Amino acid sequence: LPEKKADNRLFSVREYDKSASFNEAIESEYREGGRSLSREAVLAKCEKFFSGKIGKIEKLILKLKKQADEFASCEKLKHFGDLIISNIHLIKKGDREATVFDYLENQDVRIPLELTQTPQENAQSYYARYKKEMSGIEKIEKDIKKWEKEIENLKNSFALITKEADAIIMQRLLEKEQKRDVQSHLRPTEEKEVGLRFVVDDWT
Repeated sequence: LPEKKADNRLFSVREYDKSASFNEAIESEYREGGRSLSREAVLAKCEKFFSGKIGKIEKLILKLKKQADEFASCEKLKHFGDLIISNIHLIKKGDREATVFDYLENQDVRIPLELTQTPQENAQSYYARYKKEMSGIEKIEKDIKKWEKEIENLKNSFALITKEADAIIMQRLLEKEQKRDVQSHLRPTEEKEVGLRFVVDDWT
């Protein structure tokens, strides 16, 4: 075996409470230090979990707002229907488009038409599209409010957890949040159903 090398390093004992024994001081140091390190570890997990969840919802809200902007032109559909009805005597079945005076724009506009539909049916088609898109906007606005509320709830939960001094309690609260299914929250709002629905601890 190789010869054992001499260890010339010197270590000094740090200051500690002399009212306790040396062993008690060591136990206290490790207990407090371990608790602190454990809390820091749980805090890091909390930050990662909540920031990731909030980030996903913020992206979803941006997507919903973009869809809402695309629906913003739906008033034009209703206006086209009104213009067709007010100029129905100038339009006949088989026309590809109708050129009529727009009293809002104070100029002539061209309105695309379905060849196989009567003027009345074309107007009804525009009204139906308007109604569908308005319904879409209402649903999107409802979803946006729901997700904004969810972000607020997540921030409140994060604040509640991080106020805890005990790492064990923090971990339990975090695990409870983690049980909430992220994917279920990212699904579109379900249509209203008959009856009542209750969700308790992930059980419906």
